[in-house]
Amino acid sequence: MEISEVKVKYEKLAEIMRRRQQMEADALYAEQIFIWNAAVQRSEDVTLSSLKNAIPHVSVNPVILNF
Repeated sequence: MEISEVKVKYEKLAEIMRRRQQMEADALYAEQIFIWNAAVQRSEDVTLSSLKNAIPHVSVNPVILNF
Protein backbone atom coordinates (compact mmCIF):
# COMPACT_ATOMS: atom_id res chain seq x y z
CA MET A 1 0.00 0.00 0.00
CA GLU A 2 1.19 3.47 -0.81
CA ILE A 3 1.14 6.28 1.72
CA SER A 4 -1.67 8.07 -0.13
CA GLU A 5 -3.83 4.93 0.04
CA VAL A 6 -3.20 4.58 3.76
CA LYS A 7 -4.02 8.26 4.26
CA VAL A 8 -7.32 7.91 2.39
CA LYS A 9 -8.19 4.79 4.38
CA TYR A 10 -7.61 6.49 7.73
CA GLU A 11 -9.38 9.67 6.65
CA LYS A 12 -12.45 7.55 5.84
CA LEU A 13 -12.22 5.83 9.22
CA ALA A 14 -11.90 9.20 10.97
CA GLU A 15 -15.00 10.47 9.15
CA ILE A 16 -16.94 7.34 10.15
CA MET A 17 -15.87 7.87 13.77
CA ARG A 18 -16.92 11.53 13.62
CA ARG A 19 -20.35 10.64 12.21
CA ARG A 20 -20.85 7.91 14.81
CA GLN A 21 -19.89 10.29 17.61
CA GLN A 22 -22.31 12.90 16.23
CA MET A 23 -25.15 10.35 16.10
CA GLU A 24 -24.44 9.29 19.69
CA ALA A 25 -24.32 12.92 20.83
CA ASP A 26 -27.64 13.64 19.09
CA ALA A 27 -29.25 10.56 20.64
CA LEU A 28 -27.99 11.50 24.11
CA TYR A 29 -29.28 15.04 23.66
CA ALA A 30 -32.72 13.82 22.58
CA GLU A 31 -32.90 11.45 25.55
CA GLN A 32 -31.86 14.21 27.98
CA ILE A 33 -34.43 16.63 26.55
CA PHE A 34 -37.18 14.00 26.83
CA ILE A 35 -36.34 13.15 30.46
CA TRP A 36 -35.78 16.78 31.46
CA ASN A 37 -38.99 18.03 29.88
CA ALA A 38 -40.95 15.21 31.54
CA ALA A 39 -39.47 16.16 34.92
CA VAL A 40 -40.28 19.84 34.34
CA GLN A 41 -43.82 18.97 33.31
CA ARG A 42 -44.36 16.77 36.40
CA SER A 43 -43.00 19.45 38.69
CA GLU A 44 -45.44 21.84 40.26
CA ASP A 45 -42.82 24.59 40.46
CA VAL A 46 -43.87 27.28 37.97
CA THR A 47 -40.35 28.70 37.71
CA LEU A 48 -39.10 25.45 36.15
CA SER A 49 -41.23 25.98 33.05
CA SER A 50 -38.65 28.50 31.84
CA LEU A 51 -36.07 25.70 31.87
CA LYS A 52 -37.94 23.57 29.34
CA ASN A 53 -35.54 22.43 26.58
CA ALA A 54 -32.65 23.99 28.55
CA ILE A 55 -30.15 21.18 28.12
CA PRO A 56 -26.66 21.95 26.79
CA HIS A 57 -25.78 20.14 23.59
CA VAL A 58 -22.94 17.61 23.73
CA SER A 59 -20.03 18.85 21.66
CA VAL A 60 -18.37 16.59 19.10
CA ASN A 61 -14.62 16.89 18.72
CA PRO A 62 -13.32 15.97 15.27
CA VAL A 63 -10.58 13.40 14.88
CA ILE A 64 -7.58 15.11 13.32
CA LEU A 65 -5.01 12.98 11.56
CA ASN A 66 -1.48 14.31 11.27
CA PHE A 67 0.25 12.83 8.24
